[in-house]
Order: sequence, then structure tokens, then C-alpha cells
Amino acid sequence: MRNIVLFFICIVLFFQIRTIEAIDYTTTAESVSWNGAYTSVADGFEAMLYNPAGIYMSTRRFGINLLGSGGFRVYNNTFSTDDIIEALIISEGSDPDITNLINKKLFLMPQFGMDMGMSFRSVLLMTFMRFNNFSLGVSLINKFDGNIVLSKSIFETVLQNLSLAQPLEAGVKSSSLFYSDLAVSLSTRVGFLEKLIPVEAIYAGITSHVYIPLFYYFFDTSLMFQTGEPDPETGLYSYRANVKGKMTVSGNYGVMELFKLVMAGDFIPSEVPEFIKVMVGSDGTAGWGIGFDVGTIVKVNSFFKVGLSVTDIGFFVFPESSTANLDFNVSISPTRIQEFANDFASDLQTAIGTKIQKVPTATFFIPDTAVRTGVAFTPLRNKNMDLLLALDISVSNFNKLLTNEYVTFNFSSGLEFRLKKGLFEFPIRTAFNYNSQANVPSISLGSGIHIGPIKLVFGIKGLEILISDWGAKEFSMGFDFDFEF
Repeated sequence: MRNIVLFFICIVLFFQIRTIEAIDYTTTAESVSWNGAYTSVADGFEAMLYNPAGIYMSTRRFGINLLGSGGFRVYNNTFSTDDIIEALIISEGSDPDITNLINKKLFLMPQFGMDMGMSFRSVLLMTFMRFNNFSLGVSLINKFDGNIVLSKSIFETVLQNLSLAQPLEAGVKSSSLFYSDLAVSLSTRVGFLEKLIPVEAIYAGITSHVYIPLFYYFFDTSLMFQTGEPDPETGLYSYRANVKGKMTVSGNYGVMELFKLVMAGDFIPSEVPEFIKVMVGSDGTAGWGIGFDVGTIVKVNSFFKVGLSVTDIGFFVFPESSTANLDFNVSISPTRIQEFANDFASDLQTAIGTKIQKVPTATFFIPDTAVRTGVAFTPLRNKNMDLLLALDISVSNFNKLLTNEYVTFNFSSGLEFRLKKGLFEFPIRTAFNYNSQANVPSISLGSGIHIGPIKLVFGIKGLEILISDWGAKEFSMGFDFDFEF
């Protein structure tokens, strides 16, 4: 039974290809350093991504990211690096019993199951210009988003209870999206409100997005194992596995044509099932999407700011998609248990291969909409050093509501200490974050050097990996090379 369920998990992981998901503060090194405490802090480049109001708040007149920047994040909500090390130590001992560790992790696992994934952001272009009355920003970024969720019952059966006295019900959801995001931002000060409200400045901004989705994949299935009838000759019971679900693949013309060229060049292994080649190698369609961001920052005085933003309000659409509706049974005989993997793969390929269809209706989905609010304090600022404190609360992953999953709550606090000497600035940033997706607190650190208009910055998240009995469940890193004049 253990091999059966593990094989099914491997099949789903194979479909996923790249498991990716985003709480979208992994775009630049500076945003990684702040670890989400960014709504009222971001100005210049990062403001185009997190709060467009901050573009005009920047003291710089012009900025451009010539060499690009980016960040990535990997996470899961169950097993930390400390758990993995503990399991390895136990397994190498004289009495390798990891039962207690498994029971503890299953008890702490959310009821919906294990959520894991990766996000990636690659900045192709980012520039802004500050005029007398407004600021204009333009960015072009390649993005991956997605994740995979394995239901808790899979782990309970594989790791705790191998009996099928009661039917096993399990579910797997998996999705990924690769797209380009072309954004144009406008930001200004709201003078008429400043006359009515006794504050130093009120900034407001809006960003319009044109999404170019290149590839979209969604897989949602339920699996039930149950006891069948006894074999009349051996008396051994057989088992039945019923698989129900749906798989959708959509791709733009260029991506699909590239995939077919790769297959034609024998770069795709021959063991890849034919139905995957058919679905991913279809003709493609002209996917598109639009969206917008809005944001405001209220500078109460020289010490205190308040920020609010809503990002990625929009949608994606593919006019046509390749879909496969699954509903088939697999018989599992004790006398053929070693052949089950091949039987299951063959039945799965036949079921999907006969169900593939190009649907005329559009595939519609939404991006990772996020609502952010935060405050920032500047208790110290002079010609030699600055000190900045920030606190944020945000809710993201509203797109998961369409698949009956959960949004992500995020709490962050950050600190920046900046030393200044002539043309040189040395920022040091650290932040503390908790989000309900990885379900563990995390620590980030960032630094760099500014030489006049040149900015070299790095950021890393997941320093809790160094703390015993804690460990990291997520890790992010970013590097920037910018010019701001």
C-alpha cells in the first residue's frame, strides 16, 4: 500500500514539473530584506510592485535597472530543515524509529494537507522618472506562480496506517502559471486632500498591468482506495482505486511551438507519456490578461507614515484549452502488486488520452491579488545615519478562493539602519515575518552599498535555519544592481 500511494504522489509531482507559488515580496533584494514589511516603505523601483504611491515619494529623479534583478522563494508548510536533519540523524542510528517525529508533524499539519511550492521573479526592465507634478514608472517582469497541495490523508495512510479496512479518500491540487507582466505606473501628491487633512503629504498612485500568460496548468483530482472482492482461488482480497478529476493545460502560440520543436529534436525522453505530449504540444492560443494596482501613502510628519495598497486586481484568459476529465478505476491484485505502477500509468494514460479535448470556452483565472497595509517610523535621521522601523499586515492569494483553498495572512516587522558618508551609503536591513502559508516565523537580512547613483543590494530570507529546534520552512534570495540619479 505504501508503494501505491507513493507512486501516485510521484505521478502528480511529475505532472507539476515545477511547483511554484508566491507571496509576492520576492521580486527584488530589497523587498526580500524587508520580508513583507514594505507597504509604507517602498519608493522608486519597488513602489511599482508593492505600492505605486511611493514612486513620487522617492527623492530620486530617475532610476533604471539595466542588468535586471530578481528573487526566488521555496517553501512548504509542514517540514522544516530542522525536521529533515532530525529524521536523518534518527534513521542513521542503531534503532531508526521516527514514529514520534512523524506523529508530531502530522498533528501540526493543517487539515487541508501539505502545501509546498516555489516562486520566481525575473526583472527584464524597470525604470521610473520623477517630473514636477507626477512620477511615471514602467516595468517588465517574468513571473512564475503555482503550488501543489497533497491532502493530509495521504500522509496519514502512508506514514501511520497502511490498512484499507476503511476506504482511503485523498485529494491532490496542483497549478502553475508562467507569464510576463508589463506594468505602467503613475504617482503624484493629492494636494486638495492635503489642504483638508493636517498632514505633511498624501501620495497616491495607480498601476495598469498587461499580462501575457505563456503557460497555465491546473490539476485537481480525488482518489479513493477501497477493498474489493476476494480471489476465489487464493482467498486474497483485491483492491480498487477510483480516480476522478480534471486536468487543464493552456499555452500561448510561441510556447507551444517551442515545445514541439524541442520534442522534434529528441530532447524530450521517449518515456514521457504520449498524452502529456499531446496536451502540452497542442496548437496554443492567444492568452491575455489585464489588471491594476492602487495605493496611497500618508506622510503624517517627518517621523510617521501610513500605507495602503491593493495589487493585481485583474484576470487572465485563454480562449481555448486542452482538458482531460478523469474518471476511471484500477484493480489492484495482491498477485500483481509489483506490476501496479505500470498498470496505473497505462490506465491513466488511456483515460486522459481518450478524454483530451480542445474546449471552445475560455479558461479564466485571476492573479495573486493582495491587500497590504502598514506603518513606518523614522526615529533617527541625520547626515550620518538613518533608522527606519516598519510594520505590515497583508492578505494575499485571493486566487485560491476559486479552488476552495485558503488565502494567506502575512504579518511583518522590519528595521533598516543606514550609514552615510559622502557618496557612500551602507544599508543594513532585517525583518521578522509570519505567514499562514508556510506556517512558521522567519527572519530575513539584507545589505549592500550605494555609491552615488549605483546600488548593489542583496537580501536573504530563512536565517532561522541557523537556530536549533526551529529550522526554516521557506527560503528566499535576491540580488539587485540599480542606477538612481
